[in-house]
Amino acid sequence: MSELSYFWVLSGSIHALLTPNLGETFPQLSFFLFFVGHLGLVAASLYIVFALNLIPRQGAILRTLFYSEIYFVSALVLDFLIDANYGYLRFKPSKGSFLDYLGDWPIYLFSIQILGISSIIALYIPFLIKSKTLKPNIIE
Repeated sequence: MSELSYFWVLSGSIHALLTPNLGETFPQLSFFLFFVGHLGLVAASLYIVFALNLIPRQGAILRTLFYSEIYFVSALVLDFLIDANYGYLRFKPSKGSFLDYLGDWPIYLFSIQILGISSIIALYIPFLIKSKTLKPNIIE
């Protein structure tokens, strides 16, 4: 679960912080809650991984991609069933966002997946590098 929170929270929250789609502006309370909430998620995720040392294990990328696809398909079906727009899977935000550069619906759904896969791989690279540079302790 810590792996999933690391990959999902960091990729999702960082995107949200870089391209917020808010109805309120500074100095409204919801404006502050959005940023404090997302920064809190990032801090908690980093704490879990680095302070508690719950680092992604071998196979973390495949597990995360598997659960991400389950979420993706479930959210898309739910969006159409209840007329919602979780993850902007039915339509883009009314205000400009990075999705404007990823093509029209449904093409941008594939672009989102490519971006998600790329983000997960990028977030795993530091752990891959660390595992390659560590040398086992040999006691003679």
